[in-house]
Formats: sequence, C-alpha cells, structure tokens
Amino acid sequence: MPLFDCPRERREGLETVKKALGIHHNYLDGWVYLFFENKKFDVAETIAKLERRDAMEKTVFSQYVMTPSLRESMRAGIVQYVGRDKVGRPVLYFNTVRDTPKAEQRAERQANMDMFLSWAVRCDPANPTSAVTWLINQKDASMLRNTDLIFQKDMALRISKFSPGVVARMYICNMGSALTFVMKPLLKQLPKALSDCIFMFSAGDIRRGKLLEYIDADVLPIDMGGQNDCDNQQNYNFFATAVEEYFSNCITSLQQGVSIKQMEMMQVYPVDKNGKPLATPGERSSVTPKREASTGATANGQESSRKMVEDTLEGALVAEKSAIHGSRISVNRRKETIVVCSAQLYDSGALTPQASLAHPIEQEEGACTSPSNVPLVFFSDKPADGVDNRSIDYRTAMVPTPPIDRIEECAVSRSVARKLKIPNARVDEMLRDWVRFRCLGVELVPQLRLLLQALRDDTISSNVLTQLDEEGGAAFHRLCHHVLNLAPQTSEILRFPLVKWFTAGIYAKFGVETDLRESVEIDCTSPDNTLLCIQGLLVEYVDECETLIEMDKFKERALRRIQLSWKALTATPTQYMAAIEERMEALWAQLVPLFRGYIEAKVGACIVQFVEQYGLLVPGGVINPEADWYKSLFNGVMRFRELQRNNWLFHTFPPLFRDAGTFEDAPTIEELLEADGRPLTFNAVSTLVLTALSRLLYTREDIAAAPHLKVKTLLIERYMEERKAAIYIPYESQQDGFSAQKLKDANQQKAVRALTEAEAPMREYLFQATMMFLLKYKMQNSTDQSACLAVVERMRNRSIGYIQARRQCRLFAVSYAKVAYDLQGSFGTDHFNMLEVTQEKPGLQELGIELLFVDAYLNLRRQMPATANDSFMTDDMANAMQEALKQPHEHSVTTIAPLLDLIKKMDGTAALLSSVKRKFVF
Repeated sequence: MPLFDCPRERREGLETVKKALGIHHNYLDGWVYLFFENKKFDVAETIAKLERRDAMEKTVFSQYVMTPSLRESMRAGIVQYVGRDKVGRPVLYFNTVRDTPKAEQRAERQANMDMFLSWAVRCDPANPTSAVTWLINQKDASMLRNTDLIFQKDMALRISKFSPGVVARMYICNMGSALTFVMKPLLKQLPKALSDCIFMFSAGDIRRGKLLEYIDADVLPIDMGGQNDCDNQQNYNFFATAVEEYFSNCITSLQQGVSIKQMEMMQVYPVDKNGKPLATPGERSSVTPKREASTGATANGQESSRKMVEDTLEGALVAEKSAIHGSRISVNRRKETIVVCSAQLYDSGALTPQASLAHPIEQEEGACTSPSNVPLVFFSDKPADGVDNRSIDYRTAMVPTPPIDRIEECAVSRSVARKLKIPNARVDEMLRDWVRFRCLGVELVPQLRLLLQALRDDTISSNVLTQLDEEGGAAFHRLCHHVLNLAPQTSEILRFPLVKWFTAGIYAKFGVETDLRESVEIDCTSPDNTLLCIQGLLVEYVDECETLIEMDKFKERALRRIQLSWKALTATPTQYMAAIEERMEALWAQLVPLFRGYIEAKVGACIVQFVEQYGLLVPGGVINPEADWYKSLFNGVMRFRELQRNNWLFHTFPPLFRDAGTFEDAPTIEELLEADGRPLTFNAVSTLVLTALSRLLYTREDIAAAPHLKVKTLLIERYMEERKAAIYIPYESQQDGFSAQKLKDANQQKAVRALTEAEAPMREYLFQATMMFLLKYKMQNSTDQSACLAVVERMRNRSIGYIQARRQCRLFAVSYAKVAYDLQGSFGTDHFNMLEVTQEKPGLQELGIELLFVDAYLNLRRQMPATANDSFMTDDMANAMQEALKQPHEHSVTTIAPLLDLIKKMDGTAALLSSVKRKFVF
C-alpha cells in the first residue's frame, strides 16, 4: 500500500509520471505529487519540473560548502525545529530579530535555506505529504536591519521552482506596521500556490490563542502563546548538528550517483536506491523501520541526528500524551500486542490476559443477552424473512440500510479482541457497550428510515420538525461522527443512492419527471476518505445542477417568448413561422458583416505578427494596409482560411465559402445541430445556444484583457507553402503607414467591437431559431393558435418545475457537503497501525451517511425558507403542493420523542466507545 494517499482521480497520472522517471515504488509518492499538483496535473510539465529539480541537485546543491560562517549562523537560533503541528507536519520556528542579512551573503543564505528545507521534508513515514510548516516571529524585527526583501522574494520563487508545495503553511506573527506595509504588495508578486498558504497573526491574535488552533501548546514556543521553552542554545545546536549531518550525507550520496530522495528512502526503509527490498520478508517482519534503516549505505549520520532532535524535542510530548488520566499503555509492535490499564473508564479490575470471552454477556436494557459468537437474527448476514433490502424503488421507497449485523464488523472490537487482554470470568464492559450500541442501531434503523421518508415527502408537522431541530439537531451531528468513527475500515465500495432517492422526492413534489443519477462509489477505507468522497461528489452534483438550471431557464424564456409574441398576433402557426423566418433573415444580415469583421481583424493581426517575427521590414519601416502587397496577401489569406476552416464560428457562423451560392441565407437550427454533432432535441438546442453565447462572451473578454490579439503565424506559413506564394514588401511602401504595434492595437479593438456588437443580434437570432424548432417539432400536431399555446404553457410549467426542483436539490447538496466538511478531519489517526482494512460490508458507513442526511436537512431548514414561498413558482404549482401536503401519507410522522430518546441513548454509548478507540487506538 502506498504511504501517501493519492486522490483516486489522480492516481493514473501520478503513476505515469513515476514510470517516466523510473520510480517503481510508493515511498516517494507524496514528494512527486507535490510537483504533479503544482503543474495542474500536467504529466509532461511535471516530468520536466522534476528533471529540473534533479539537475539542480547535481549542479548546484552538490557544490554547496559548509563554511564557518554558515555553521555559526545555523547555531544562532534564527531557525530551529520545535515539533509537529496538529496534522503532523514538521514546524520550523524562525526568529527574524536574530538575523542580520547582508547582500554579499545571499548565496550562502540560499545554501542554508536549501539545506534545512530539504532536511525538514525528508522522506519520513510520519510526514508522507513531504510538507512543512513555517512559524515566523517578526517581533522587534527591523525592516532595514533584519529583513532582506529581495532575498525573501527570490527564495520564495526558488521554493516554487524546485520544491513546490513543501511549505504547506506559513504563519507570520507580530509583524510591525512598516513590514506589513511592504509585505502586502510583495505577497501579491509571489506564486499563487505559495501566497495562498501565508497567514498573518497580530500580537492580539497570539494573546487570544489563535495559533493554538493549528499547533499544540507543547509544540508552540512560549513567545507564540504556547508552552514550549525551545529558545535555548542546546536546541539550536541539536538542529544545526542534524542539518549538518544530513547535508554531509547528501553530498556523499550525490557524489556516488544517488539522488537526495533515494538516499532518504534508503535510510528509512530497507531498500536500495531503486526501491527494491534488501531483506527477506521474514527478516523484515522482526525489525523496526529505524533498525532497517541501518542497512542503507548512507545511514550513519541521519539516524543519530533524527534521534537527537526528534527524540529530544518530542520525547516529553509523547511521554505526556501516553499517560492520559492515569492510564498506562505498553506497546510491543514486534508481538503486535497492546496492554492497557485504566483507572477511570472502567472498573478498577486489572485487564489480565485471556484467550477468548468464555461467559455470556449479562442482560442489560437495550443490549443483546447472547455472547458475540451466537448467531442471532440481527447478528447474521441475511435479512429478516420476507424482507428484500435491496429490491427498492428509489422513486417511492426509502434507501435501505443493510442490517447492522455482526459485532466483528467494528474495527474497535476486532482491535480489542486481538490487542487487549480480556478479563478472566467477568464480562468485558467494552464488548457490552459495543453490543448495546449495535442493538440500539438495529432499533434505530426503521425509525430513521421513517423519518427520512417523512422529510423527503414533507409529511412531518412543523411542530415535530422544530422539536427535532431543537432537541436532536446536535445529537444527530454527534452520533453521525461517532458512527463513522466506529465504522470498520473496509475496502468494500459503498454505493451512494441517498441523494438520488431524495432528489426523486423533490422532483415528484414539483410534478416533474426525475432524471435519476446512477449511484456513485464511496471509498470506506477511513472516515475522512468517506467524507472526502461525499464532498467531491456533491460539489460535482452542484455544478451539474447549476448547468441544468441555466438550460431550463433558457427553455422557459424561449417558451415565454412564444407566448408573448404569438398572443400579440392573430396568426396561424404557418404565418407565425413565416414571421420568425423573416426575423431570422434580418438578424442574420446584421451578423454577417460583424463576423466578417472579427475574422478580418484576426487575419490582419496574423499578417502583422508574421511580418514582425520574420523581420520583413527595414529599420524604421511601417506597414501600409492600403499597399498592393498587403491587400493581395490579406485577400489570399482570408480566402485560404475560410476554405480550410471546418468549424462553425461560435457554433453559429459557417465557413464563408462552404457554399458560394447560399452563403447569405441564414442557417437553420437543423444545420447548426448537425454541424455540432448534436441530436435533434430540445435539450441539445438549449445546450448549443448556451455554449455559443458563452463562447462569444469568453472570447470577447479574453481579447479585451490581453495586451494584444493572440494569433499564430502558422496560418500565413501554411498559405505560403500550399499556394507557393512569396511576400515582397517594396521599400517605397514602407515609408507611409502604421507601426506594427498600432496595427495590433487597431485589430484588437476591431475584434472586440465586432463581438460586442454581435452579442445582441446573435442572442436574438438563436432565440428565434429555438422558437422555430419548437414550432416545427413540438407542435406539429397542433393546427391552431390556442392548441399550440396550450402545449407551450405545459412545457413552460414543466421547465419552471425543473428549475425549482433543481434549486432545491442544489441547496440540499450544498448543505450536505457543508455538514460533511464540518466533520472532516475530526477523527483520530492510527499511529500504531492497529486497524486494518477489511472486506466487511460498509453498513455502519451507510447509517452514518443517513444520519448526516438528517443533519444536512436541519441545517438547510435553519438557513432557508420553504420552497413554496419562492416567488418564481407558479400559482398552480404552489396550490398543487399545498394540496399534496394535506393528503395523508403512510410515512407521516406525528411524534419524535421515541426517536430522540433512542438517539440520545445511542449517542452516549457511541461516545464511550469512541473514547475507548481514542485512548487505545489513536
């Protein structure tokens, strides 16, 4: 398994980059991914950037020398290592007031920066992302004496170039007003990837403990509001010694043809520079990672430096965290055992070794009365008799929750059974809590299913909903966290049909047909991965909803245009269509010269670019657009371009010379769809129109914002090659005219003006073409005006219904993503690898997702009014919804007290189990 958890959608690209670089292992995935992400996941550019990094190591880094002044500055306390932040990244603490930079020392300071930055992001299983946090103290620092802005900017660009993304966070603290004044414009000049990670904290923020949100108090220096007394010479020396030994190993490895990352990998893992194991699996299982590191060729200095710094600076922290509330933890990783003694969580009886649970669990309210190995109805893999939990119609019924069936599903119980020593004849309270939790879960499922159905169908009374929000809102959120935390880590993929089911209810509420989405796959290898998948899928769904809403809005406007314009006329369908055709011809007559002007501007800019690029003018010469050579070249290139062009400009304007006899005729909607490869449907028409308009607006804004019209000389080159043409500019014609820059500006303004003037007639032309399509293909069976308008009214109400339904779906998806984001990162980390990814069915994850659904619904209800109050909704639709809500429903909920009581019981038990997992596993 890779040490770095690469996003699933980027794994293929990452493997392609690694393969091209000859990397056939996963130890450096985090490092390679930083470059891949920096290059916007472009494989070729990532490979080139990594090759430049490798070249820098061989040509620049290998030439660095450890000078006496450099050793002295490294021990001055300017930079030191203080520990790790809350996400596990190393924290480098900078004290700017101790630094007195000089311009002549910039090369030496660059070497120092490269050294300690490489040391901080070295290959380390505890830091698979290869990232570091910078904590910068600017207290009492002088802008003139302690700051070299030029060097800081150069180093920021150097980091972006050779170590992209390694500085994950940069906390700048206690910055004075003068430094703040000059730093803000400097930050704007930095690469966006670097400037986005910079956060500034004032002295007041530090006093209020803002930094403690990101760095623990025992890591944060005292001056920064923490408890770490790290400002002493001993710590400075430890850090300097570690970096010096690391640098010595780097130089030795580079001289032997081994890259820095290969050296780091060989020191941590028992592998050679190509990632191949050096020891057999049997030998490797009995050796810890740091003992394995001693087998590397260059492991001498680095191991001692790591012990010096990390063991010294982090030892007290680990010891303090290991003795929580009188608990005693003893870990033997070779034997894969863990013995825990706690004086508070359970009875004072010591946990003594025992092979298995020999006695049944005592009967208790809400708990099963059988031992864990007795197969009961709800502790089996099969559903109850007569119930098929998988044959569900998502249009009418609730998504099923698989039976929460086996104790063995839970990662905690499996871990406890394997790692902990069970008491002798007494019942283990952890197992009893787990059985109680699962029994309560089995009782919760049908009530939760009924509640979700009522929420979807709006059959729950407002009083009950208010009670649910006030008394159970926070409980649902907490229980969702506990359920996802206690769920087993499984490699089984979970289908995610809940949004599909809920959106089906919304569509039914607005009286329109649902366009059901297929269930998507959720990664259940960890709670954070589950929530990340949910957020990604929901963001994608929100984007899709916004696109479909725009399409439905266009449909509604086109249908409303038919209603308003046709009602003003007393005309038959044939006469109305003739009027539309006449209007289209008039609009097309306005568009043709505008599109031609845009094309002429591009061709003119292309000619100017060609002349300038190939130096066809004498010094001081100018270009005269009225000269014979220019006119001849311009006309030839114009005709050649249009003969070679196959696409329709903005999906609307055909090649000028596609058909010399019919060019002036306006193209029909059928021709536009055929040229774009789209079917003859209303959805295809709407998509084509919106795409054409957005392309026009984007092109105009892009040209207007650019310094000059972007063109390539390839068109002129191809024209000269195929037509065997030559360009000769007489000397006399270069005396009068315009400079190349003026002609570029003129062509740019001409192109922008043409597209600006073309926007309104093009929009109207596409509207008229859409109306013609509707009359031809949607109302061909209607013979009079009233019948056609009735069809239009039904179609318009349907579009309005889709708009409302999709707005509700979008709001719900946003709320769902928000509550998922709130839970993200709130789970512990399995540092001792006690939990394993299993093949269990993700039943608890699905229950957690359903609980998250209720939390999202309540969160949405607090923020948004009822949809029926939306002014965009038609009166008929609002009345229909009110009538539907008055009808009795089989899923109506009149009381919520039993469910709330069950949620509170389950929440208490789950909180106790989570505390066990937090103490004994995390």
